[in-house]
Amino acid sequence: MIYIHDDLGSISKEEFEEMMAEMAESRRQKCLALRQETDRLQCAIAHRLLLKALREEFGIRDIPVWSFNPNGKPYLRDYPQIHFSLSHCKEAVACAVADHPVGIDVESLQAYDSSLARYVCSDGEYEQLKSKEDAATAFCVLWTKKESLLKLRGESFPSREQLSDLLENCNNKFHTLIHSRYVLSLCEE
Repeated sequence: MIYIHDDLGSISKEEFEEMMAEMAESRRQKCLALRQETDRLQCAIAHRLLLKALREEFGIRDIPVWSFNPNGKPYLRDYPQIHFSLSHCKEAVACAVADHPVGIDVESLQAYDSSLARYVCSDGEYEQLKSKEDAATAFCVLWTKKESLLKLRGESFPSREQLSDLLENCNNKFHTLIHSRYVLSLCEE
């Protein structure tokens, strides 16, 4: 299940304080340590989306305690059978929950940057992007698929060629939402 909040300006200071109070102390401290106010807000919204998803999908009402695998992928200490993934950009915050591994990524749509594409894409991907009518959206779709796959697997970034091979040869399912301001991709087993 995917939960999205894409009206970040609608959150009042009081609502932000309520969201912070809903967090376990360790998560609250991590959120408050973020330098930018927008990052703290996105962190709080992501946590609130997770709480909503846990209530609606699994009937869980308590505040979850987060733990992390050796690669830093978060999981719920008391509910290891529940998988989740969070992502945010300046346009939206997203949360995915499931009873199987999932990864989610959301990125703002921006103008196509060929130097960035050249840096992160394999040679084949780069050539395909150059031929796209809307290279900016195509790049964003490709990027969010790669990120969501890595989040599902709980791994760090391999080289661009390895990541391209991994994406091309995986058997995972991808679901992509293209919004006027952002692209969201969900990867699941």
